[in-house]
Parts: sequence; structure tokens; C-alpha cells
Amino acid sequence: MQLWLQESERYGERLTKIDEEIKEADISHKDEYLKQLEFANEQISQLNYKKGSLKNQLQSLDTEKQALNSEIETLRKNMVGDDGGELGKLQRLIDAINLLKERLIVQKQQDLQDNTLEIYKQISHDERVKSVVITPDKVEFLDKSQNEVAESSKGETQLQLTALVLALSKTTEFTAPMVIDTPLARLDEVNREKLLNYLASLPQQVILLAQSGEINRNKCDELLGQNKAQKTFVVESEDFETGRMATVSEDYYFSE
Repeated sequence: MQLWLQESERYGERLTKIDEEIKEADISHKDEYLKQLEFANEQISQLNYKKGSLKNQLQSLDTEKQALNSEIETLRKNMVGDDGGELGKLQRLIDAINLLKERLIVQKQQDLQDNTLEIYKQISHDERVKSVVITPDKVEFLDKSQNEVAESSKGETQLQLTALVLALSKTTEFTAPMVIDTPLARLDEVNREKLLNYLASLPQQVILLAQSGEINRNKCDELLGQNKAQKTFVVESEDFETGRMATVSEDYYFSE
């Protein structure tokens, strides 16, 4: 409704301006201004009709809101006995739900920490990490002395983040398809193998976007032969003056 009112105001300002211009214009320009004036009058007439309709709708909604509030107040009064017993039961139920929610948050936080550590051990050969601590502010990978593992390589840092994302999926039991973009570029051969084996074991569909430097043709054939991969596609893009076009070829991988 606010937009219609603003538009109505703009047409009103335009109408005033046209009136002023008509008074100042030469006689040869009056026809043009009169046409603009006629158009502005038509638009204002339409907007006023729509504005009136919107006002009626708002009044109807306000009446409905008042009726609902009245029903809610009636229900509240009916729930409360002479001693307020029913309302007290309801409040105790709400308190129990809130307490359960707090306990579930603590439990899920612990599960997320445990799952992150478990997954990290499966996808990384870094043996320094002995525990994981997750707080609202940060995620820490700790050694046996409970000190944060320092000076991690880019590959180890990437594996830590990957473990956290995979742990979120496992903890929430939300098995939606996962799309992972070039996860192997910074990893050594051992960590690549570990990560690929773990991704192949997941219950959900995993779409791995890799470059030829991450998985060569021989490795691709090996994954297909071991049923660790089901389908391969190659995506090629070409730049034009008007933009970029991509083509997708099925059952094909990078040529050697």
C-alpha cells in the first residue's frame, strides 16, 4: 500500500508541475501539456481507486485481527480455573520444553565435536589432533596437551573444515546431496585417498567437482571400477563477446 501512496504522490506532484508549465508555456506548446495533464489525471484516478480498495482491505484485516484477539482472550480465560491450575500446568510444560531444548543443544554440541574428530581421523593422517572443541565463537583442533594445533598446512586446514562440514551433516542426520568443489588440490596422495574413500562411503549423493590435476584418468577409472564413483561428466566452458557458454559431456573424463 505504501508504494501505491508514493506513486499517487508522485503523480500529484507531476500534475502540479504541468499546471505551472501550462501557465508559462507559449500557446504552441499547450496541446502537448494538456495531453500530459489528461494522462496524469487518468493515472491519479486509477491510483485513487486502488488506494481506496487497499484501505478497505486494511480495515477488514484490522477487524479480523480484533476478532482473533478476542477469541484468544476468551480461550485464555477458559483455561484458567479458580486457582489458575490449568495455566500453571501449561507454564510447567513450557518450562520443561525449554529445559529439554537446552539439554539437546548441549548434547548436539558434544555429538558434533565427537563426529568432527572421528571424521578428521578418517580423512587425515595428521596424528597431532586428539580432540575437537566447538564453541559459538570458534572451532579448535587440540593436541594431547589440550593446546590448539598450530601452523597447520593449507591442506590440513582444508581437511579440518571439511571434517566439520561432514560432521554437521552426520550430526543433524540431514542426508541431502553434497556438492564439493576441488577438495583435493592442496592434499597429498595419502590424504586424497582417505578423503575419497570417506566420501564414497556416505549414504547421500556426492557431487565432486575436480580438476585433472586432482584426479587423473587412471584414478578415475580405478574409482569407477571399485564402485566408489558412479558417473563422470566433463564441463567445458567457452567465452564469447556476449558471455560464456558451458557444455556438459556424460560418461567422459579429462583426456590424457
